[in-house]
This record gives sequence, C-alpha cells and structure tokens, in this order.
Amino acid sequence: ASTGTQITATNWTLDNWGAILVACPAGGPIYEWSPYSGFTQASKIVEAPSINGGIFISQSQQILVAWASSSTGILDPLSLNWSAVSDFANWTVSSQTQAGGYRLPTGSRIVGGFASPNFNLIWTDIELWAMNYIGPPLVFGFNVLGSNCGLVGRHAYATLNSVVYWMGPDQFYSLNGETVNTIPCAVWDFVFQDIDLDELDKVCG
Repeated sequence: ASTGTQITATNWTLDNWGAILVACPAGGPIYEWSPYSGFTQASKIVEAPSINGGIFISQSQQILVAWASSSTGILDPLSLNWSAVSDFANWTVSSQTQAGGYRLPTGSRIVGGFASPNFNLIWTDIELWAMNYIGPPLVFGFNVLGSNCGLVGRHAYATLNSVVYWMGPDQFYSLNGETVNTIPCAVWDFVFQDIDLDELDKVCG
C-alpha cells in the first residue's frame, strides 16, 4: 500500500492513441499508459493542459483534443485545446505543429466531446457543434449543428450504424449526417420527470 492523491473513478474520459491509453479525470490533467512500459502506473503528460473537463482523439489527424481545458490553473468551461499532429506530448502552438485552441462563443460550459466518423462533435449545455479539420492556420473550423439540444453528461451519448444518439436536458436526440432529430420516447415521463438532477453526469449511453 502507498499514499497518493485520490482521484474519483466516476468521471474519466478515455481514448486510444494506438496501443497507448490516454485518460483524463474530470477537472484534472491528462495521463498516458502504455502496455510497453512494464505495466507501471499511468504518467501525467506534463506538457498538456493542467485542468480539463475531458479528452478525445481526432482520429483522422491523430490529434489529442481537450475540452473545458486550461493551462493557467483556472478552469475555462468553454475552451478547447489540442496537441500537435501525431504527438500528444507537444502542445506548442505553431504552424509546424498545428497545436492550438479555440473558445466557443455561446453556452455556459462544454459537457462532452466525441470523434464521430465524419467530424468531431462538441456538446455544450445548450448546443451541438461540429469541429471539422480544415488545416493550418486555423486547423479546426467550428459550426453549430443544433440548438437547445445539449448533453446532460459527458458519457450520455452512443453511436449505432454511424448515427449518434444522446440524452439532452429534456429530450433524446439523434444526429444522422448533419441533421439533429428529436427521438420520440414512450417513457419520457418516467425519465425526465423523475431523474435526480444532481446525478446527471452519471448518465451513460
């Protein structure tokens, strides 16, 4: 047994960088764990932002994206930061690395993010954004796909046959292509009128 900093296991976001596991506890730094490291503990990616809501990997460009992310020690709930191409340890912003950042102009906080087959998705509490790779100098472009269709918790989405489904504050939604649709729900009353609002971040798709 050894002492250390306790980290809750409830709200991690995880993704695969090849064989390497990249992991981020809510409000914490980003860690890496490699099966080739002799099964040691995960180590913090020192160069990455120190406070993050969560992470995902933009697969086609091999870029690590952190949302609700800040390197100043003060959480910025609407900011995104991303690493260099093919190097999750390099967060130096330049035209050579394509590392960078962006702050969403609307909403009060980013709730979740996900690399869909066609583009990256960013949910705030009120909107769904598309995060498209456009190359230097901006690297990513952002546009709103839907309003009043936010996400209730960082894991409250799922995909099936290239369609993304998620739970919003008062409806279930799907994204087929770039069209957001409301899903009819025969148990709407049981779900939305009887849910514990303090536990929404535990909802999983």
